[in-house]
Amino acid sequence: MVDATVRTTRSKLGGRAGRSAQRTLTLVVDASVAVAACAQKDGFAELGDELIAPPLMWSEASANLHLELFKGAIEREDAEIMHERLERCPVKRDDRQASAGVPGSWPSVSGGDEPTTRSTSRSPRSATVV
Repeated sequence: MVDATVRTTRSKLGGRAGRSAQRTLTLVVDASVAVAACAQKDGFAELGDELIAPPLMWSEASANLHLELFKGAIEREDAEIMHERLERCPVKRDDRQASAGVPGSWPSVSGGDEPTTRSTSRSPRSATVV
């Protein structure tokens, strides 16, 4: 049985229920997605259970929060809440190299499937921390 969250995430990303039920969906989280998820109380839960990120994601997301605070786009209290959520996020650090063709690099799409690109980031300026 496929978890309802994973099923929902797959449908948002264009996954096919028949084929995706056979494998686990792993999402690579970048800093913009992490910041958007931090703006919501259960933002990471919406993304699924298998979340990985390159090592620099946490420092990039933290720098983004500091920049938005400096520009006045978010309030200090909201920035602190978002930073705490970032520090506690359920994303696993993946130390593989991100360059193509290098052994041990990021997983590629196999089986002839084309990767689906869909922007899921929300600007912190338009996000309300809940």
